[in-house]
Amino acid sequence: MSSSAQLATPSTGGMEYFITPEAPYTPSDPNYWGSTGLGPPVRIGTVMPLTESRNVEFKKGGALYSQRNMKEQICRYGSAFLNSGGGVMYFGVLDNGVIEGITLSTHQIDRIAKQIEDIFLQFDPCVSKEFYELSFTPCNIYGMYVVGLSVRAGKEDEVYSDAFSKMYIKRDGSIHGPLWPRDIKEIVLDKLEIKYKNQQQQSKTSS
Repeated sequence: MSSSAQLATPSTGGMEYFITPEAPYTPSDPNYWGSTGLGPPVRIGTVMPLTESRNVEFKKGGALYSQRNMKEQICRYGSAFLNSGGGVMYFGVLDNGVIEGITLSTHQIDRIAKQIEDIFLQFDPCVSKEFYELSFTPCNIYGMYVVGLSVRAGKEDEVYSDAFSKMYIKRDGSIHGPLWPRDIKEIVLDKLEIKYKNQQQQSKTSS
């Protein structure tokens, strides 16, 4: 099993668990991680206890079977989350929040984890594992999973372009991009404003 993947194992007891967010998203919090899902197994056909938003995205999961499609989605959403305060993608969940799950073998899990790691290393600046978390949460049907990819906000003084040298942001639940120069300027100004406010807050705390 690849070190970049976390493979949860089904519970042996009778208790059922659901994927829940670790903490609510706060736009002003640059350290937001979201949640990749804890407490297996999840039940096929049940509804997620959270909805799609600026920082939560549901995908059926078919893209994970195609290297090209997976790269395109990871690039777009990875760049957008890094530039927009962080977020989480769930593969194996319909747009209405119903858990469908995706069938994966151990080999496929390792391949997906390695490919996602390689994709993030092609970003500019390159994105290390400290900025994302990948999990495979088992469903109640053997061999089926909900795949979670949580991406934290990028560094305050960086704007992240993807493996295709394109930049994205996420606003009002949708992806914006590739960005024009004026959009990139706006992101930089927003990041500088956040950095300035954080420095002011630190100065007040230390004094």
